[in-house]
Amino acid sequence: MSSSNSGSASSLSAQPQNWYSFAAGHAGISYGFSFAMKNQVRAEIYIDRGEAETNKSIFDRLHAEKDAIEAEFGEKLTWERLDDKQASRIAIYREGSIQDTSEALEKIRERAIKSLLQLKKVFGKRLAKLV
Repeated sequence: MSSSNSGSASSLSAQPQNWYSFAAGHAGISYGFSFAMKNQVRAEIYIDRGEAETNKSIFDRLHAEKDAIEAEFGEKLTWERLDDKQASRIAIYREGSIQDTSEALEKIRERAIKSLLQLKKVFGKRLAKLV
């Protein structure tokens, strides 16, 4: 997942895609938002530094702090090690569809920005120590 949008999450503008991705300041790690399957939207931290072993190690070290991370984030997160794939992700899922009304999409956008900024706040300092 990558995007040519280099601005902050608060400056999202319409693009012909169902996702946005933002650099986390560490190669192969990004924050993202997407319309997922089953009428869900997802804000995430996506870990793919090119090697499964490296990605799983970073994920496992973050997962070891799961309780503290979720307490700081303020909600339970979905921890997806994705053992059958190279990458891993940590996400917050909410209800929503790209086909929702304009009003509902505006609320989704607002929640996405809030979630992405919170992910950055909670994970940024931890990633700086890990990579």
